[in-house]
Amino acid sequence: GSKVVLAQKTALLNKSKQVNQLVQLTINGFPSESYENAFKSANGQLFSELRDELVKSFADGIDQDAKLSSAEKQRYKENLPELAEKLSSLFVSKIGEGIDLKKWTKEILLESYSKFTIAEINKLVVFFKKPAGASFLKYNHDVADKAISKSDASEPEVDLQYAVEMEKFLKSAVGNKFYDTLMKTTAEKINKRIETWRDGFLQGLDRSEFETIVNEYKAKYSTKG
Repeated sequence: GSKVVLAQKTALLNKSKQVNQLVQLTINGFPSESYENAFKSANGQLFSELRDELVKSFADGIDQDAKLSSAEKQRYKENLPELAEKLSSLFVSKIGEGIDLKKWTKEILLESYSKFTIAEINKLVVFFKKPAGASFLKYNHDVADKAISKSDASEPEVDLQYAVEMEKFLKSAVGNKFYDTLMKTTAEKINKRIETWRDGFLQGLDRSEFETIVNEYKAKYSTKG
């Protein structure tokens, strides 16, 4: 009994080591930095809209405030770009809070590769230690990067000296399974995590920080200078 248990533990430990090695060998094949750039760009757009909404709402409030003199209204409005700039700085400082695409990619790959058999993992480790394996990862990374970044750079090219070996790998059962895991499953899971993060971020946004900036702006320009 104890020998069987020990053998099982040893096998699990060996598999865990091989899974970690496979993650290290292949993680750069997934374009996590392209996702991060696309994510920041989308958030920049989202925050610009929020900022403009806050500035407009403040400007509308100035127009309707009967207690303000026309000179005060004028002064508030003249300096609205300053308010927008301060709100932008606050938004930008929050873009990356709680998000780490590289870390997420690693966690997702560890989980996904653990579902492969030890025989499959060993085959993959052997392939990705070879120049053809590195070339396969670089090519797929560059193709995905071009698609995500919508770049008009020329199409990535396969390194011809490894083309046959790469095609053979992709047509094999384990190669096909690996490609789906790295490029499709990982992308789906990353996108899901980004959505969850964004929903949680917007719900948890501390509006008081933005109100403080607006109130400081009001105080600065309320007294006649």
